[in-house]
Amino acid sequence: MKYNFKKITLTILLFTAFLVNANAQSVWQWQEPQPTGNFMRALYFINETTGYAAGNVGTVMKTTNGGMNWELKNIGFEIILLSIFFIDENTGFVSGGNNGTILKTTDGGNNWQNVFSGGTTFMWDINFPTRNTGYAVGLNGTIFKSTNSGLNWSQQNSNTTVPFFCVDFLDSLNGVAGGGAYLTKTTNGGLNWINQNIIFMDPFSQVTSLSFIDQSNIYGLTTGKSEFLKTTNAGFSWNFNPINYPSFSDIPRKMSFNGLNNGNIVTDLGFILSTTNAGTSWTIDSSFKPLYRQIGVLFNVNRVSEQIAYVSGAGGRVIKSTNAGINWFTTTGGRYNYNTNYFVNQNTGFTAGNDGKILKTTNAGLNWIEKQSNTIQNLNDVVFADENTGYVCGDTGTVLKTTDSGENWVILNSNVNVNLNSIDFFDLNTGLVVGKRLINYLKTTN
Repeated sequence: MKYNFKKITLTILLFTAFLVNANAQSVWQWQEPQPTGNFMRALYFINETTGYAAGNVGTVMKTTNGGMNWELKNIGFEIILLSIFFIDENTGFVSGGNNGTILKTTDGGNNWQNVFSGGTTFMWDINFPTRNTGYAVGLNGTIFKSTNSGLNWSQQNSNTTVPFFCVDFLDSLNGVAGGGAYLTKTTNGGLNWINQNIIFMDPFSQVTSLSFIDQSNIYGLTTGKSEFLKTTNAGFSWNFNPINYPSFSDIPRKMSFNGLNNGNIVTDLGFILSTTNAGTSWTIDSSFKPLYRQIGVLFNVNRVSEQIAYVSGAGGRVIKSTNAGINWFTTTGGRYNYNTNYFVNQNTGFTAGNDGKILKTTNAGLNWIEKQSNTIQNLNDVVFADENTGYVCGDTGTVLKTTDSGENWVILNSNVNVNLNSIDFFDLNTGLVVGKRLINYLKTTN
């Protein structure tokens, strides 16, 4: 019997169903990537080896060995998490949706307590400059402060209704908050917030990230004209340094600095930028930008030390550099669009998708192994004529064939350049492949 699951779009993950009783009741289990494929929007490392990532559907995961292994933590809420911050290895906070919920853990993420909600729709960022004093910001000019390690929160007067997306404090008194074409600063623990009166070149700019380096130096990241915002005199004056991204439509998401000079920026399309001269110039790494345009690829970055940095994003991915951003590698996760499934029998199956990805399982989906496809084209359908002979079709006339159960694939000449969306074989020799329009179909008898 053949198990053919065609045209199932598997955006981030693969599932498999197991029969668990005589009535064939299906139980769905998460397959790939492990431990999660949820979007990881927030990232915080206490030191070079112990860190946390948080994101969609209330997902929190922890590593204690520098990202070699990650363990999921159950927070008890399936909400979007936008920020995470830890005071030490045991005490930390996450914030996000569900009426601006803030959760706290005191045992390294094993248990979480809801310490605040109701202040805003989304609590975008949270920061604790000291063990007791913390700040959280969100939509509608929302700024909240805690003076007892997050147990209680009181709202501050920000003098604005613009949305805040980021906050960073140097100590319990000196901090900055930024959002929709707006940046404000306090020197007295939030008793007064002073608009910095920055003239943004684009009125729709957003301050997406802030780094309060020392008493004199504060850095900001903005969208719109995609500029690096900087003061070297404690905010008396601010300067914009343009950043030349490879794509004008890209969105700079987050920025992180370790010290005055060394920092990183991540962008929505998947670029990682590094500077060693306080943002005067940037090098750009495109290793994690998909071959075809995708949005929401990377979202957050944490520069832990001069050499160590981590990046999080789509598909549960966490990326790491151990040489100051010269090279990056994935520690967990990764998002690919898988467009089709085909199971030859109950145990052996294949999935194919964008960027030439082909995966194979021989144990009913418990493990998936990537196979070399010899193409970077998007792959749209897969079929097997028998347990050994299979075919894949894809964009720009791509047709692949295997005769050894998917271990090796060769490219066939289809003589067309249109996108091929579906393929089927009636026997070992006779098959059809169909393109975007019905007239784009091909037949083989050999």
